[in-house]
Amino acid sequence: MPAWVCIAVRAAFVGVPQLSLGTLTGPAFAWAALRLRSGWLGAAATVYVGLTVALCSQSVGVNGATPTPPMALVVVAYVVNILLGTAHAAVVQQRLFRNRSVPPDPLADPALVAACDERMRQHASQICAPLTTCGWPTG
Repeated sequence: MPAWVCIAVRAAFVGVPQLSLGTLTGPAFAWAALRLRSGWLGAAATVYVGLTVALCSQSVGVNGATPTPPMALVVVAYVVNILLGTAHAAVVQQRLFRNRSVPPDPLADPALVAACDERMRQHASQICAPLTTCGWPTG
């Protein structure tokens, strides 16, 4: 995948809370929770969806009247869903869109390098052992 596509997808995920005015923050995090198999992200998605539902349920009137939701609920819902959701998405996108096609560098792990060196020494001693019994110089 080209680098510009990866950047665009990351930016789109981080922009979901702002572009949707907070209404799609919950579904975006629900998708991230399923993809990463994270219960904590699922709980965050539940909070985001709950705030959106609470805000929308306050906006539905009875008998055609359209009551205004309490201002404190509106402010909390927008602050949490838009501002906190955007900051949370910026942190989560690093884990969500990590490049899984490139395996980690095996030489970066010193324990793995030491284990491979030991394995090579053992293998070399097994190969050279019959030669020393036959009188071959192994020098």
